[in-house]
Amino acid sequence: MELTHKIDEKLHNMFPEDLPWTSGSLGHCAVVGSGGILQNSSCGPEIDSADFVIRFNLAPINESDVGVKTNLVTINPSQIEKK
Repeated sequence: MELTHKIDEKLHNMFPEDLPWTSGSLGHCAVVGSGGILQNSSCGPEIDSADFVIRFNLAPINESDVGVKTNLVTINPSQIEKK
């Protein structure tokens, strides 16, 4: 199993230039996973009201259940190969 991945320039350009938390407090944060537990939850507006929203594993977004605001996205390297 290969433990390293090559990142092309297009993907590298999507990375933030600065860490978003270097300026101090992030305020109210929402951390949103990709497990599907928020389906039909109507939590989207509450998530979008957060000062900073972190999303995991490129999960789909929508206004009603998980919101659309995104400040930081993480991705599992195995998903880079698939998508």
